[in-house]
Amino acid sequence: MQIERLGDTAVATPVGRIDVGNAGQIQAALWGALDDGARQLLLDFSDVGYVSSVGLAVCLKCGKRAQQDGGALALCSLNEHVADVFAVSGICKLFGIYASRDEALAALGATG
Repeated sequence: MQIERLGDTAVATPVGRIDVGNAGQIQAALWGALDDGARQLLLDFSDVGYVSSVGLAVCLKCGKRAQQDGGALALCSLNEHVADVFAVSGICKLFGIYASRDEALAALGATG
């Protein structure tokens, strides 16, 4: 997973699946970005085809951690299947979900 810094926003671009096989690594990388000073997290799901319940839990934990640090978590570019998983779980109401990376970055106030 690639993480790019744009000011105080860390933009993470996971690839493939987010499930028990890689969720721990993804969470550790996102927490590392917060530890390094990022206040906002943006998860760009443009290359993600599947998110399991473990992946949802990672989003919840990272969103909570960002909020505790005075920031926020946003998601963008979800395909229809992934968007349905977030909608059915109800957690889509807890953070911003945007159609594009540019829209999400604007909502987070990111520059770069």
